[in-house]
Amino acid sequence: MSAGRVGDDPGERRLAAARRAVEDHRADAVGRDRQSERRALAEHLLLTDELVERRGPQAHRQRCHVRQPRRGRVREKVAHAPKYAARVAVDDLTEPVLPGPGASDYERYLRTDELLSLQPEPEKSAHRDELLFTTVHQSSELWLKLAWHEVEEATRLLAEGELDAAIRLLRRALLCAQYVTGQLDMLEQMSPWEYQVIRKKLGHGSGFDSPGFREIRRITPALGQEFSRLLRERGLSLVDLYVQGREHEQLYQLAECLIDWDERLTLWRMRHYKVVSRIIGDEVIGTQGTPVELLGGLIKQKFFPELWEARNRLTELANEE
Repeated sequence: MSAGRVGDDPGERRLAAARRAVEDHRADAVGRDRQSERRALAEHLLLTDELVERRGPQAHRQRCHVRQPRRGRVREKVAHAPKYAARVAVDDLTEPVLPGPGASDYERYLRTDELLSLQPEPEKSAHRDELLFTTVHQSSELWLKLAWHEVEEATRLLAEGELDAAIRLLRRALLCAQYVTGQLDMLEQMSPWEYQVIRKKLGHGSGFDSPGFREIRRITPALGQEFSRLLRERGLSLVDLYVQGREHEQLYQLAECLIDWDERLTLWRMRHYKVVSRIIGDEVIGTQGTPVELLGGLIKQKFFPELWEARNRLTELANEE
């Protein structure tokens, strides 16, 4: 007996028709819903960069592109339809609210009027490069201030056993030292002869008197002392720490931060010496009566000599094996 085609039986045809009716009914319902939704979107849709301005109780919609903010009005930012995104009413945010002089809160918070008045005025400058010279040194003092603050706080954190937090701050300080060193490149853009005009205005001013570097010399030894304490508590020598470094990862990373700090300060002093030598010479007397060649001798000074000596010992150990 051969099988008949689907739909030959009258009962089956009636069931199929019923199913189509249900499906068609559902499809129509979905279509009607989507059509009404599309109509709503078409009626209410505004682009994200369009603003609706309301002047009073009778708000009216106006499509416009606002380039300059209009003061004293309330604005709504509408993203797509109200059904899908809330309207955010904002007051005019262009007026400063912080106290103090300045046309904006940016200027008031940073006190830019005061900051930018600290450089020599053109009419009072002996040479136009005074602005360059002053900018390099003033910005260096700001970076040095941040650096020693971070090192001082890192030292406190080490005393509380917070090694990860201390390492994070030390890495900030390392970047500060890097920026200070890089800024010295700007001084080499001055003519050696024209710099002599500026030099006569410096009095007895010298890099030895840098408040930032003075603070760095003050706080750095305490950092080394905290590191040494941690080594003692764990019963480790520096050589042990480096040989077993992967077993003491935190302390190893801290040791590397300390030698990085020492190295960055050495590179800064070295770069400063080379800039001075290039501009005024290396066989002359500085503004405080100190021979420039003395700067070269200071390059060899180290804050953490034991960290450098540990390298020598590690090489000796490796050669003995």
